[in-house]
Amino acid sequence: MVRHEPLAGSSPGLRSAFWADVTADAQAGRPVVVVARTVAPATAEAQRTLVIRGGRVLARASRAELLARLDAQRVTARGTTLRGAQVLAVPGVRSVCPAGRTLHVTADPQVDVAAALRALDPHAQVCARALTLLDVFQGVYGQAAVPVEVCRG
Repeated sequence: MVRHEPLAGSSPGLRSAFWADVTADAQAGRPVVVVARTVAPATAEAQRTLVIRGGRVLARASRAELLARLDAQRVTARGTTLRGAQVLAVPGVRSVCPAGRTLHVTADPQVDVAAALRALDPHAQVCARALTLLDVFQGVYGQAAVPVEVCRG
């Protein structure tokens, strides 16, 4: 059975029922493939996760192994007057990629870097997001991730 983005926009109850069905199918010996772009929900119940691009397997690992490769959060500050050096001084920040008045930040997941950036520049739109499979792909190839999420006030 192959399911593509089966939980997009679904309620917590529906997600729970979906994963119960997937688990039951797997325990019955039926292979189940779930295609998703985010790591956390897609791999929470998975025995193995594959990252595939262009028909090639780029990574094969458990959820813990994939997340350990990146073990980070992505934070974006739009419309900011902050400079990269200022943001690099914030505890937990690993790297900063400036793009005009936008900063893309990679940070330790245990640190609330978004709150720190909001405190430094209260006028900036600051977003933090979960890791995606794009992040995993970029982590496998050692490329910097550039978040594409939309900030909402």
